[in-house]
Amino acid sequence: MITPELAELIRHTGDPAWLLDRGWFVAEGRNVVRRLLEARRFQVEALLLTPPAASGMAAALEAVPAADRPCVEVVPQAELDRLT
Repeated sequence: MITPELAELIRHTGDPAWLLDRGWFVAEGRNVVRRLLEARRFQVEALLLTPPAASGMAAALEAVPAADRPCVEVVPQAELDRLT
């Protein structure tokens, strides 16, 4: 389930000033997110993934220590389309 806070973040992904004011940045795309997880330079708070993306990211997520693993929300593409 997408929380109201996550829905708000999704709506503002194209607004760099809004994100910067809150200390957030958004990474999109499996390869970018995979590299972000592997580098461990930044704390990844949450991932919003479609079922195919979740399958593709499983190994990268499992490689992250459990204590550092981000919250993962898996939603159908249609739900993402409604939010953006």
